Amino acid sequence: MTPRERILSIVVGGAVAGGGLWWAANQFTDARRQRQNEIQSLSDAEIRIQEQRLQGELANRRIGEYRKRSLPDRLETARGQYQAWLLDAVRKAGLRDASIDASGSRSIGDLYNVLNFRVGAKGDVESWPDFLNEFYSHGKLHRIRDFSLRKNRDGSFQFDLSVDAMAMKGVSEEMLASVGEVSSLQAIENTDETRRKILDRNLFSPPNRPPIFRGDSSLKVVKGKSEVFPLVFEDPEGDSVRYEWVSDEIDGIRFDEERGVIRVDGDLEDDISLTVRAIDTGYPSQQMEKTIAIRLTDPPPPTPEPPPPPKFDEAKQTVLTGLVRGREDWNAWLDVRTRGETLKLRPGDNIAIGSVEGTVTSIDSKSMTFQWDGKSKELKLNESLFDAVKSSSDEEGS
Repeated sequence: MTPRERILSIVVGGAVAGGGLWWAANQFTDARRQRQNEIQSLSDAEIRIQEQRLQGELANRRIGEYRKRSLPDRLETARGQYQAWLLDAVRKAGLRDASIDASGSRSIGDLYNVLNFRVGAKGDVESWPDFLNEFYSHGKLHRIRDFSLRKNRDGSFQFDLSVDAMAMKGVSEEMLASVGEVSSLQAIENTDETRRKILDRNLFSPPNRPPIFRGDSSLKVVKGKSEVFPLVFEDPEGDSVRYEWVSDEIDGIRFDEERGVIRVDGDLEDDISLTVRAIDTGYPSQQMEKTIAIRLTDPPPPTPEPPPPPKFDEAKQTVLTGLVRGREDWNAWLDVRTRGETLKLRPGDNIAIGSVEGTVTSIDSKSMTFQWDGKSKELKLNESLFDAVKSSSDEEGS
């Protein structure tokens, strides 16, 4: 064998050996995986069997409990016993004119029978919670399927309800006698709370809603001043509302509960908060409490007195109508129209007409000059005394 043939033989032999090892490894891996799957499958099956066993035990316990609470499987006996118990429960609740009828039964496979009863009775609405307490305190397997309530003309209420009771097959009277009384599965723990939930509502109208506050939660009062604030509550159903004081007594505050009015005296010294309660007359009565803040404010500054209306100024109706030369000097004629007189002035004469007071200083053929408010003013022909003063003031201001 040549070296080349020897190398080829080694390569071929190695490939065959490697392929064999790979095949053997795959076979081992597949077998191991298959075994693990079988083990997991058996474990799952065991768990399912255990769960089924537990469920079966729980079902047996539940069925055993139901059997203790069942009526006897003899329907005539079960019907008579349960009718007698229903009648006793109705009487204990204070209901009257009771009628209890067995309305039929139906079989549910080979497990149990359902007995149907119709119950009718009269009484006050307060008797209904007492009957419910009797019903749900009983340890038997029963339920109220439907219930109706209507008011009679005499003011009483007519109660009508349908009741289902269970009688499991295979439960004898002897077995139930050996078990004795059993506790209720649905006993009412707080009968007062149950009565409140049932009776504190209007069964024939929507639920009564509490009053709504529509006023201002913050009231401003001027220091030292008394104020009156009516409370503004609105009842959604239109019922009348009465009021109660909730806060402790507060100096300077009085509350009229009948009218719902807060009276703040003028000697209140600090800001305060108070709480009132509004209660409506609906059924059942609803209420709402509201806290109101009263804030003190400083009194406003005094209002300034308006200026007195201006008086009529005679200077506006006094006009220079003439400049006349006399023997010694010029004269100025002032026509005071409001008086219907003419003043004839010469230099040195005083003027006191309306708002103008002064002294004539000179007169010539064109105008009269006079002193007013320490200033020299010129009055021309046909000009009013007031315009002379005003025009001169305007010229000085400009």
